[in-house]
Amino acid sequence: MTYEVKKADQNMSVTVKKAKVKSGTRKIKTKKVFKIKDAVGKVTYTKVDVSDKLSIKPNGKIKVKKGTKKGEYSMNVLVSAAGDENYMESSQTVEVVIKVK
Repeated sequence: MTYEVKKADQNMSVTVKKAKVKSGTRKIKTKKVFKIKDAVGKVTYTKVDVSDKLSIKPNGKIKVKKGTKKGEYSMNVLVSAAGDENYMESSQTVEVVIKVK
């Protein structure tokens, strides 16, 4: 007899904090912006929209383009958790706002 067990849904939650950085700051650490709870598997970050002043690496580090003037900048980011043998992949799109002082 063979049993098939369906993978469970993840209860991943993503909280985004508004980050404030000084003009001239180029990189923002993941922990300063994102708080991830209950993610199973490797978490990756992908930029969804076009933002010429901000970019994000798959590990979640945000980069502010050199020469960016003071002001607020935002981008949408897809946060994905890969899952494992017991949990399905999960993803959530969030808006990240960076204030350059």
